[in-house]
Amino acid sequence: MFSGACFRIVLAAQFTLVVAAPARPFGRVANPAPAITSLSPAAVQAGAHARILAILGRNFLSTSVVTYNGNPHKVTFSNAGRLTIVLSSSELAAPGSFPVVVVNPPPGGGASDPVTFDVRPRASE
Repeated sequence: MFSGACFRIVLAAQFTLVVAAPARPFGRVANPAPAITSLSPAAVQAGAHARILAILGRNFLSTSVVTYNGNPHKVTFSNAGRLTIVLSSSELAAPGSFPVVVVNPPPGGGASDPVTFDVRPRASE
């Protein structure tokens, strides 16, 4: 049963033709909202060299965007549960807690809750 617009056409008073349009356009399925369950590694020491950060979770798409500290990064899509980005040495230079967010495009989609990536201070030598 369609829930969209419905049109009735009467032809020669003998036949009734009903044309119904679906509520959603054909072929358009809403993208799922992404969710991050963990990061690997979860933290690094300040001053670390550039490295790959794996984002683990669910509902990732090949069109997902990842932001680290609000800045978009080039994403490598592995599967619906794993994305990776490369963090530069300059992003790992200073200690802090930095949000990682995955965004899926519309229709549907949206942003995941942020997960914090920690850059820890160097241990005293």
